[in-house]
Amino acid sequence: MELTGSQIIAAPRQSVWEALNNPDILQRCLPGCEKVERLSPEEFQVLLVAAIGPLRARFKGLLKLSEARAPESCVMLFEGQGGPVGFGKGSSEVVLNETDDGTELNYKAKAQVGGKLAQVGSRLIDNVAKKMSDDFFEAFRNQLSAGRATEAFAVPAVSMREEPRAATTEIPESRTAEPVEARGAQPRPSKENVRRPDERVAGLPGFVPVPTWSFAALLVTFGIVTGVAGTLLLR
Repeated sequence: MELTGSQIIAAPRQSVWEALNNPDILQRCLPGCEKVERLSPEEFQVLLVAAIGPLRARFKGLLKLSEARAPESCVMLFEGQGGPVGFGKGSSEVVLNETDDGTELNYKAKAQVGGKLAQVGSRLIDNVAKKMSDDFFEAFRNQLSAGRATEAFAVPAVSMREEPRAATTEIPESRTAEPVEARGAQPRPSKENVRRPDERVAGLPGFVPVPTWSFAALLVTFGIVTGVAGTLLLR
């Protein structure tokens, strides 16, 4: 089976490349992703979990870097085992082009499946894989825009600290106010700090309930989105 597509992301190409090579972002955006582990300079393993009816299947995917030209393109070879569900293998290629609107991301993935996955119609898998990849990129856009919004919000905070240097005439008020906040208030943990790694996937407890055909589509989608993570192996 083969899946191709294109996505427009409103961000510079370098920013898109770096975000797609961020394992935390991949874990948040890829459904069921539990773990990303580097095995060698050219290989890493990703653990995905999915529920197939009453069965909870664990998919271990091995990816190997074939070509990487940051921040332009990357080719990855991938294979995975889903236990009694079956297996999948293939390759994926991602190309990033600069546009007036930001970055155009073009992807192509080829995959073969075996076992019970081979009994599922390829057309259905292709359709679901495209839907899942669209969902991934939507979540990725949200992560990227959230990061940019955080940076933009931090800019005025720097200038706010410099203002008191000029306004030094009101020292008595600032000195009486500062000790009250410093001694009486304790820092509240943010929601990001409280969140645990197994709660990163859309708030679900470690796995995503999907039917068998959707798990097959997950293999293809897995190859697409991890194809852009080639430079992660070189760090």
